[in-house]
Amino acid sequence: MQFIPEMRQDLTGQLFRAAAGAVSIGMAPFGIDSAPEDLLETIARVYRQIGAVAPLLSARPAHERRAFDVTADQPHVDIDMGEWAFTIERDFDPQGEGQDDGYGLLLYDGERFVLAGYGVVLHARHRASTRPGWVMSCTELSTPDVTPVRELNGDETGGGTHIRITRDAPPGFGPIPIAGSRTGVLSFTLYPRPV
Repeated sequence: MQFIPEMRQDLTGQLFRAAAGAVSIGMAPFGIDSAPEDLLETIARVYRQIGAVAPLLSARPAHERRAFDVTADQPHVDIDMGEWAFTIERDFDPQGEGQDDGYGLLLYDGERFVLAGYGVVLHARHRASTRPGWVMSCTELSTPDVTPVRELNGDETGGGTHIRITRDAPPGFGPIPIAGSRTGVLSFTLYPRPV
């Protein structure tokens, strides 16, 4: 076990990577006392999310917890977990104003998945049947205690086709607003799309 000091403060996705690793007991971004206000808010959000899921993380083996980053250079990440194959991409922008980098952590407890992060869209495919995964349930969880805040459905899950943690001010589709994620911590279950 080790403490990871002086991480680059602008790579907040590394905080999730350190939390998901088996050897980290803590991490601290370098120069936090001189970081700009918007970066401090981002780092604080990540620490709230990690703090909320920490009990779940410590109870899971390494193959049931994965951290990821999605950027312009790496626009998607593929993760196999349980009976599902996931593709994680940067949050889409229906208004065409550009995409932010996304990052997060996916974990599995044998019954449900928990996704914590920012600016990501997750698609699932059932590995055995190769059918797309549909959202059976999706619950936004509070930080710090991962209690249910609200149930997501409809446009918030793309009609059940994906899990999405939006940016801070997510765009809607034309005049239709889509509520953004307040905490960035979601619990969800899936089922293979019927034939």
